[in-house]
Amino acid sequence: MQDLQNHIEFQARFERLHTVTLNPRRHALPNAGVHSRAVSQTADALAELNGCTSEERSLLQDLGLAPQWLLREAEQRGLVSDLKLDAFDHV
Repeated sequence: MQDLQNHIEFQARFERLHTVTLNPRRHALPNAGVHSRAVSQTADALAELNGCTSEERSLLQDLGLAPQWLLREAEQRGLVSDLKLDAFDHV
């Protein structure tokens, strides 16, 4: 299985997350791309502390990256309303 971090199509789409701002009242990070990287790094650190294998750590890193990207994709396809996005602190 290929890691998301090494998947060319994912990387191209992921980079667009840096244009998605977050609600500054709830987030210290400037955009969804930086937020997703932070989630991924936290997942990896917790996986290491819990003795996960390298394969498990890689999967958890990918899962940390994906949520913001998937939310953005859903928004672009009209599957998520602005009202629902507000619940995710999307501005």
